[in-house]
Amino acid sequence: MKEREEQVEVDEVDYQEAVDSYTGWCKVCKEFTRGSTEPDAEGYDCEKCGEKEVVGAEQALLLGLIVPV
Repeated sequence: MKEREEQVEVDEVDYQEAVDSYTGWCKVCKEFTRGSTEPDAEGYDCEKCGEKEVVGAEQALLLGLIVPV
């Protein structure tokens, strides 16, 4: 069974901006890094680290990767 990734707290305003601007969350960098990312995206490449570990902002929330605070 795959190990669950640790949740990262993100500012609620930053999360909403990411949703509104279609910015993706990188599971490696642990930050919003990629533009033009569909809300339910998975496996997109990160513009910062190059790994294919970007998910859409809303998908990151659903997967429990981030918690808006």
